[in-house]
Amino acid sequence: MAATVTVVDTTTSTRSTPELPQSLQLISDPPADLPPVQLTQSNPVADALCRLLLAIIHLGYLTFITLKLLRSHAIDFYRHVVTTTPIDDLIRFDKAQLTKIPKHFSILISKELAHERSAQEWDMIVDEICRVSCWAYEFGIEELSIFDASGELKTLGIDVYKRQSTMLHQWITNKEKCGLKFSIVSAQDGRPGISRAAQNIARQKICSDKIDVALVDKFVHECSDISDPELMLVYDALPHSYISLDGFPPWHIRLTEFVNRGTCHRLDYWTFAGTLLQYSKVQQRFGR
Repeated sequence: MAATVTVVDTTTSTRSTPELPQSLQLISDPPADLPPVQLTQSNPVADALCRLLLAIIHLGYLTFITLKLLRSHAIDFYRHVVTTTPIDDLIRFDKAQLTKIPKHFSILISKELAHERSAQEWDMIVDEICRVSCWAYEFGIEELSIFDASGELKTLGIDVYKRQSTMLHQWITNKEKCGLKFSIVSAQDGRPGISRAAQNIARQKICSDKIDVALVDKFVHECSDISDPELMLVYDALPHSYISLDGFPPWHIRLTEFVNRGTCHRLDYWTFAGTLLQYSKVQQRFGR
């Protein structure tokens, strides 16, 4: 019986690589007919004029900043050293210039410089807040809230409330007494109110198709300890034009007028009175 031997050719067949379209072919070497790259020499006169113009712009900006600081220091010197008008007379005069006074005045201490404030600077801030509560009482403001996103004032809460109540009591001695609600608010205070509002909505078993912004707003305000501020002053921040709310409860600022005094690092009477005067001049249309 003859054996059959099968021979298998193990050589692989050479496959031809498909050619790429002409638009996709890579050029390894540039064509020889391309003109050589020529570097143009800069004009020394134009370069000198550009440098001079840039230096003038920088000098003008530095001059503007310097004059602005000198003006601010001059105004502070006049207010605190030259002016001898009693604070009661200033309050009576400024109050007569206002056409409206906010019921709830809120002060936001920016957290942008919180890491740079020392214990002494925080003590000065507390002292300024206590004085502001006295001025707010004189202007007829019913509620004053202080928002500190860093939470430092919350840790000093008992001391702040004691100092504020003591200074306000000394201020209103022999005067007609009226209530001034004073509160310290932090970034964490808005969360419990929203949680309680959600729980109340769940307890009442309201259908999901009936839950809207107006309903949630109603429940949030019922569970909140603070009212909506008509006016908010932002101060002691970095020098920029925008306003950072640092986590202030958003449900309470629908109709709030904001005044940016970020470049002011002292909350003196003129900053306080100027904020009220600016608010008095604002015409609020409430979306109409």
